[in-house]
Amino acid sequence: MFRFFSKIRYQLAAENKTARYLRYAIGEILLVVIGILIALQINNWNEARKADKFEKKLLNELLNSLVDDYELIHLTLDGNKRMQESCKIILEHFDKDLPYHDSLAIHFETANIWYKTLLRQNAYEKAKTYGLDFISDIETQNMLSGLYETQQAFSETMDERQAMYYYNTVVPVLTELFESVDKSWHRAYNGMIPYDYDQLKQDNRYRNILNTNIGDREYYNGWVSNMLSSMQDLEKRLQQEIKEH
Repeated sequence: MFRFFSKIRYQLAAENKTARYLRYAIGEILLVVIGILIALQINNWNEARKADKFEKKLLNELLNSLVDDYELIHLTLDGNKRMQESCKIILEHFDKDLPYHDSLAIHFETANIWYKTLLRQNAYEKAKTYGLDFISDIETQNMLSGLYETQQAFSETMDERQAMYYYNTVVPVLTELFESVDKSWHRAYNGMIPYDYDQLKQDNRYRNILNTNIGDREYYNGWVSNMLSSMQDLEKRLQQEIKEH
């Protein structure tokens, strides 16, 4: 087509038809400009489609990661409840002055276990690197950053505090009262046997540790339950984002 216009242009120039030559020249320029604009539009459309596809993939990864973490949440809640039950069983034996039983060994160990929740970060970090602005709802963006940064940081802080409390406060007492405490923090479930059960029943330090453990797990499980509720709300929001993308 450009050759055709070129021949006409040369012919008009040769015939000295300036006005018509200019019109054809302008027409040829406009045709080139329109062609470039169409090519740019197609390229932009292709890039937008690629971006939309990638963003939808990010949203699905965020959603799947969130749902997969529900299992971790329930493991934490159930584990800390079992730990609380062990503490209560021991205290009940103490309060009722019940005799020692071999089954108590497992409860002595379980009573000091700390179940924590650390959410998977990969999908969020990937989305954050891309930029969370691809998520249209600002509240959803805020909930994501709140979950994977603020709440995650709080969980890590709680874990650090529990570790410090266990090793600095609990272990010295357990070492004095039990034959072995090395594995109680690592969930070996081999049981812990007291040196003197009757003495243990009268030890207020150990009783305070049990009551503190119950309170700490109660507080942490309450926080985890609230986080789970927020995650379920976030799940619905991500599903809506995927539909609208």
